[in-house]
Amino acid sequence: MAADTVSAASPHFGRVRVYATAQEIAALQLMGYASDRGAMDVRAPVPAALMTLGSHSMHKFLDVDGKGHPDRSVLADPVAQQLAQLYDPMIEKFRSDLASRREAFTVASQLPNQAVAYGGRVAAQALDAAGDATRQATQWQADLANQATQAAGARVQAGVKVAGTTTARVRELAGELEAKIDEAQGELQARGTGLGAVTLRRMGDMLPDAWERRLDDQADRLAQAGQDALRRNQAEAAAARQDGQKDVATIVQGTRTVELETVRVTAQISDVQQATIGGIGHRADRGLEIAGRVVEQAARLTVPPGHIPGDDTRVNVPPHESTAPRRGPPSDHRDHDEEQARPARDDQTQAFPIEHPHYPLYAALEERLPGVAKEKIAEVTHQAVVGGVTDPGQIRAVVVHEDQVWVAGRTPGDRSNVSLSEPPPSLDASLRGIESSDRLQMQQIAQFQEQQRSASQGHALT
Repeated sequence: MAADTVSAASPHFGRVRVYATAQEIAALQLMGYASDRGAMDVRAPVPAALMTLGSHSMHKFLDVDGKGHPDRSVLADPVAQQLAQLYDPMIEKFRSDLASRREAFTVASQLPNQAVAYGGRVAAQALDAAGDATRQATQWQADLANQATQAAGARVQAGVKVAGTTTARVRELAGELEAKIDEAQGELQARGTGLGAVTLRRMGDMLPDAWERRLDDQADRLAQAGQDALRRNQAEAAAARQDGQKDVATIVQGTRTVELETVRVTAQISDVQQATIGGIGHRADRGLEIAGRVVEQAARLTVPPGHIPGDDTRVNVPPHESTAPRRGPPSDHRDHDEEQARPARDDQTQAFPIEHPHYPLYAALEERLPGVAKEKIAEVTHQAVVGGVTDPGQIRAVVVHEDQVWVAGRTPGDRSNVSLSEPPPSLDASLRGIESSDRLQMQQIAQFQEQQRSASQGHALT
């Protein structure tokens, strides 16, 4: 794939086929890449690489997605090749940037320990600064897109209202015109039959009695037909007016519905733009910040303690754990720890610990879910942490729909849901689940550090 970081940073042999998606091209453009052969564009390769981490997924080349649902492989999509050809200068610059940075990191890993550690700190600061700049830039673009969307929505709403009003007026006039025509036809038919009846009676006065009676009967029937036609056309005129009024009411209601739908769709588009564009910046900022910490810690692990003046950091130890050795008889410590642990466990079964690192998130959810049991809120907190929402500032919305509680994060994809109808686990169980999630994240960071240390040792041996 065009934005595949692993592929771009790795050497290749033979012919390389490149495929691109619209999302990859948009991400590269957002990070300053221009589709030309010039070198003057201001590019941000590291944020671009973090924004397109999904490009390395094998599902891009399969007919199913990550969840096993039907999907289209880029190998069978001609647009993927056309995009790669059309934006070849942009893609080539991105892949070249990553390749050069990979070479720079390789060289840096072979430098003395002090230089590696210093480079790690500098890289961490650069990544953190790049994350802040990316977040600010994407937030500005999200705000600008929202303003444009709101203006376009207002224009559409005004156009819908004018069109609806005009259509309703035209229909009202059409119904009135139809009614007038029906009334005029009835009056003409009544007058015509009336004159015909008078003519027949006058002719009968000049004929014998037998003929006179026949003509009088025919004149009566003709006059009655005229009156029937008049009443029928008057009824049709009334029906035409009523139909016109019904159509006008329907048009007005439909116009109002379209106006409201325009407002709703405009708001949804604004939310999606804010979540997508702004979320990209927040995700990139968070990813760069984490990457900076990992780079700095990995650099420290390549240096034995004491080799860097003023730096004796070994590993990051969580505040609630200690690496200091115990003093005193082991049995006394064990009894003392058991006595101290019992009241702590009893307190945890009553309320969420205030000193817990995720207590602010628990408190924010408790405020948004009044009347919900503390055990259930603790469960919602656990699932929110698993879903990527770890502090109150990351909460975008808390929605209760039927028996489900949904917690949506500001970063697209960070969300969780919990059923209110199912009995919640104990508070201790939720706390253990949260600690397990935090521990898993720490393990992933430690594994990455171990891989970096192994790679550095391998370079040292060669």
